[in-house]
Formats: sequence, C-alpha cells, structure tokens
Amino acid sequence: MSQRHSDIDTNLSEYDPKDQDRRRTAVSIVQPLLRGGGVTYNRSIIRVAELDAEVSFAEFVRQSEGHLLEIVRSYWTIYRSRAVYLQRKRLADATRDLLGKVEARSGVDVDEVQVSRTRAALSARETDLLRTRTAIENAENRLRSLINDPGWAAAGAIEFIPTESPDSNFTPVNYKVLLQEAVDARPELIQAFAQFRASLVREGMSANEAKPQLDLILEGYRHRGSNEKLFTDETQEDHGKYGYSAGVRFAVPLWEDQRQARHRRRKIETIQQEDQVRAAIATVALELDVSGSEYRVSHEELRQRATALKAAETELQTIEARWQAGRAGETGLLLLNQLVDAQERRQKAEEDLAGAEITFVVARENLFRARRGYLQRRGLQAVPAGENEGRKIYRLEPIAHTHGHAQAANYK
Repeated sequence: MSQRHSDIDTNLSEYDPKDQDRRRTAVSIVQPLLRGGGVTYNRSIIRVAELDAEVSFAEFVRQSEGHLLEIVRSYWTIYRSRAVYLQRKRLADATRDLLGKVEARSGVDVDEVQVSRTRAALSARETDLLRTRTAIENAENRLRSLINDPGWAAAGAIEFIPTESPDSNFTPVNYKVLLQEAVDARPELIQAFAQFRASLVREGMSANEAKPQLDLILEGYRHRGSNEKLFTDETQEDHGKYGYSAGVRFAVPLWEDQRQARHRRRKIETIQQEDQVRAAIATVALELDVSGSEYRVSHEELRQRATALKAAETELQTIEARWQAGRAGETGLLLLNQLVDAQERRQKAEEDLAGAEITFVVARENLFRARRGYLQRRGLQAVPAGENEGRKIYRLEPIAHTHGHAQAANYK
C-alpha cells in the first residue's frame, strides 16, 4: 500500500491555480512467477531453520552422551584406584607381618641379609601405597570437575565411595543389528542426514534465485485532488477518481551474475555434504567394529586374568608353607626372596584383574554408546526447559516410569 500527498502554495501571478492539493492512494500486488515464486521456495527458509534446529538438538544429545560416558569412565577409574589401594595396603600389611616374623627369627634361622631384604620390600610397598592414594584423589577430582555440582563447594570435602561393582556378564552381539540401530538413531548420523537435507533445500533455493525475474503486477488506486486546499476542507466537492493497472516486469542479466555463481557453489556444497554423510556412516561402522572387538577381547582378557590370579595365589601359598617350615643359610634367603616376589606377583595379578574388570565394563559402555540411546540406557532424557530470548533451552532429566506412580530412574 502507498499514500502520496502533494501540496503546492505559490505567489507567482502566472501560476493558476495558485493552491493545489493532490492525494493518491494505491494498492499494488506483485506476484513472482519465476525468481522467488512458488510455495516451495517461500517455505524453504522455514524448512532450513527446522533442519538446523534438528542438527543443534542432535549435537546437544551427542555432547551429553560423550560427557556422560566420561563420567562413567571416571567412576570406574575411582573404583579401580580404590581396589588397587586396598590390594597394595594388604600387600604392605603382609610384608610388615613378614618383617616381624623375620626379626623374631633373627639369630635362629634368619640372618641380617634376610632382614634387610624384607625391610627394603616394605619400604618400596609403602611408597607405592602413597602413590596409589594420590591416584584416588586425582580420580575424585576428575569426577568432581565433570559433575560440577555447585552444592559440593558448600559441603566441604567430599569422598566418593563406589556403590556398584563391575558386572562381568558377557552377552554376544550381532554386528549387523548394531549397525542398523546406529544408523537409525546415532546423533552423529542424524546430524549428517539433516545437514544433507538442508543442503538440498538450499540448492533448490539457489536454483530458483538463478532464474530470470518475471513478476505479475496488479494495482488499484484512488486519486483525489482539487484547487483551493480541498485537502483541508472536507465540505467541498470530492473529485476522487478510481483506476487500475496491470502488467508484467521482466529482467534478465546479459552476462553471468552472482546468482548463478551461488547456485554452482550450492551444488558443490551438496556434493560435499553427501560425502560427509558417507564418512559419518563409515566412522560409526568403524566405531562399532572397534567397540565390539574390544568388548570381546576384554572379556577374554578378564577370564585369563582370573586364571593368572589363581595360579599366583597357589604359588604364594606353596612358597609361604616352605618358608614357614624354616630354612637357614642360603636356602632360607632364597625362599625369602621367592616369598617376597610371590607376594608381589599375587598383588600384580590382583591389580591386573581389577584393571581387566574395569576395561571390560568400560568397553561395554563404549559399545552401548556406539549403538544408540545411551542417555536412555542411563535413565536420562533431553527435555525442553523453557526459552531464553526466543531460543529453546534443553536439559537432561531422569526418565519417569509410570507404574501406579512416577519414579526417577536409578542411576549410580
């Protein structure tokens, strides 16, 4: 719509009439027929915005799953550090008890070399115990920084005590089924497919914008005006006139312009995005393959570590029984050295078993992460949390299960 006013006031004697007033009100309709025309083109920007929102939500889910996986790893790192600490503490206590026995038998069937050997072993194991305690504190700090609960600062010192033990149950997996699940719901692939669809929409928009301009123009107007200031005097006669016009507007560049260059660029971007989709699928497939292999290998390693621990315990019991029988001289020193080494081998076998347990649990978590729905597996979901300056905000909340009443999912 447009409104034009013109008001002329002059003192020229030859200008007649001296006072003139004109008003013109017009309504124009311009309908693009080629460039910028069509419902699909005009809704494309909305479709691109919807796809961008889908990409952003998938990115939020992806980062949340990665962060949650890091929290789970830190949890099991604390578990392993505490297990190793207890194992080394038991080793130091056993060595301290052995030193007491050796000192008590000094002068009977134990010489000074055996006493010194036992004291050196105890000193080394107590030093390892200190390092293990530091490893626990580092693991707790790591978990504290990942969770980042503001309430903990007011609560003071917080010590993390694991309440869940590793589950060593092994479930065979079907690689093809896992790959199909990943393709259907992995956030990385949801992002890649949405970005590819958005690229196709943008290419279609640029193809439309590269067309010649052809517009249909319709206009209706009302023209009013008179001499002697009719604009300010509504009592005088209305000299309004009505009219209409119709026509077309056509424009085409004589040489190549930026719209065609933009269209070629959009085509290249679509090809690149298609390649990125293939790369994303290949990456997810590789991650599934690696996670599945690590899952199977870590379970086999866990079984072998358990067998090695049993052998180390049997060896320690045998050597300890021989040493308890009492041997003097070089035979006694040899048995003592064997006993100290057997204690260390048993502790190392225990530590390796604890490490294998955690490796298996983490490998299983990686496999679940590589499949789909890792947040749901951990009892969490992404829900809208309102808007801030017109932008949607999401947060993670426990999934409520309705069985007569709603209850939060249990996540340790």
